[in-house]
Amino acid sequence: MDSNLVSRFKIQKPSSYNKDSSKNRYSCTKCRQLKKKCTKEISGCYNCSRYSRQCTYLDRKASIPKPVPTEPSALLDETAAYHEKPFLVPSPSSSPSASESHLLLQSLGFSQWVLNKTDTVVCPPITKELASKFVEAYFKHNHRSYPFICQSAFIQEFSKLESLEDSVTNYFGFEIFMIMAIGCTTLSRVGLLRQEDIYSKFFSSQCVKFLSQGITFTSVETIKMLLLLCIYSFFEPQGLQTWNLFGQVARATISSGLNKGVKGGGLDNEMKNRLFWSIHNMDRLLSISLGRPLTIDEYDIDVPVPAKLDDEENFTYKTIVAIINLRQIEGLIIKKLYSIRARDIYQQKEITQINDQLDQWLKLRPNRPENLKFFSFHGSDVWYLARYYHNLMLLYRPSYLVPRPTITELNSLGDYCLQSLSYTHKLFEAKLLPLNWITLYRFLTVCSSVLYCLCNWSIDLNESKAEIYFLVEILDAFSANWVFASKCSKVVKNIVDNILEVSLTASGDEFSNVKLLSSELLGASSAYHEILSDNSIDISFPSYLYDELIP
Repeated sequence: MDSNLVSRFKIQKPSSYNKDSSKNRYSCTKCRQLKKKCTKEISGCYNCSRYSRQCTYLDRKASIPKPVPTEPSALLDETAAYHEKPFLVPSPSSSPSASESHLLLQSLGFSQWVLNKTDTVVCPPITKELASKFVEAYFKHNHRSYPFICQSAFIQEFSKLESLEDSVTNYFGFEIFMIMAIGCTTLSRVGLLRQEDIYSKFFSSQCVKFLSQGITFTSVETIKMLLLLCIYSFFEPQGLQTWNLFGQVARATISSGLNKGVKGGGLDNEMKNRLFWSIHNMDRLLSISLGRPLTIDEYDIDVPVPAKLDDEENFTYKTIVAIINLRQIEGLIIKKLYSIRARDIYQQKEITQINDQLDQWLKLRPNRPENLKFFSFHGSDVWYLARYYHNLMLLYRPSYLVPRPTITELNSLGDYCLQSLSYTHKLFEAKLLPLNWITLYRFLTVCSSVLYCLCNWSIDLNESKAEIYFLVEILDAFSANWVFASKCSKVVKNIVDNILEVSLTASGDEFSNVKLLSSELLGASSAYHEILSDNSIDISFPSYLYDELIP
């Protein structure tokens, strides 16, 4: 080929830039305003000369560099994998086929929301540092509620890995991917991660692919895998899928005899007992959130409380025991107050006894270490107080044991509702409130209790306006994934507006004002529960809580 012909089409880069001193570097003011091409002559550009107007040039200000964040709460650098050696490089071909994953998840009871999350996901490369942050988030947050994985052994094996395959080939790989999928949801909650959904989709899709290769419901490893899926499913919009999936876990637990406990020492036996307590905790959490019966009764449990592991942090161990104790108390609330035949079996003194247990539980809560700076709500006294008042609210709201509380009990209920609201809002402000269906369903129970108290005049309307606004604010936070939460929020906001419009101290017939406000509150309560019914929100607490309000 003729070299001269090639050179004719090459873009020659000048060896130096000779600036034309007769021209300005930037366009004139008028050409920039009119968005016209400027000839940039210092004496006056062509456009300005043509229309006989003054031509002026202004130098542009130098751009101000963005400040580099130095606080520990700054966003994690998710792009570092492009500059550093990646720990995991996902490939599009590593995602499972739709037929494989959908068939498996449908058989386990998952909804279309989760099925859609297993479609092909393009995930950016991940550094070892970012993967370690996912793992750390899981163990600092979820592990304390479900301590069935030996943290030290897992971290030791994980730290040895220089790279990770983009597909799951064994149980340990499944653990890694699911732990990272769950951990990144925690980082996203506190605002440290932008691409949580992309990462969690990829991690979970690989685990589904592994499960779709064949699964039996008998081995301890299988129970652990399903339990990890249950934890991950908390962020699915419908709680029914977690309930159905946990049914598989509970039946496998009983079949394997984990509820009978493993006698003798050794780490393996201890971890099997911890696996049972993790299942116990989830059973009570699902029951207290949905108002449904327990899956495994206390009389069928003969398992020692976890012992402290040699390399386990003292605060972590105390938190594990405190959460088990809390779930045991919640199990008593469900069994003794919300069982259909509770009045035939138990006496009202059960409420006082459970109240005393809650007082003792709060008194013995672990002291937060001074150096604890992580974003787990288990290190916050506010979380313990929120759980304390929520369970007191469940004790004193209408139940099968006490269907019609006395005036004194109603006043106590109103106070516990407002206290629960206040501490829940503090968790929300501190980004310590997980926006999953568990939190939402429990919060809906608070909403219905507040409406009940308002309709029965056991909450001071004027003094509780701030707390009622908390209802609106928190319900709005759930509206992105749960549309009905936004509808419930509007109903509650209407209550506040009605309180302002109908003043009990206004001149005129006070009885008429009370009657008008009662009518508005009853209408709001009816609208609220109608929204829950239309959206198949199944919180199976006694129906007369909604039907027998004081007119």
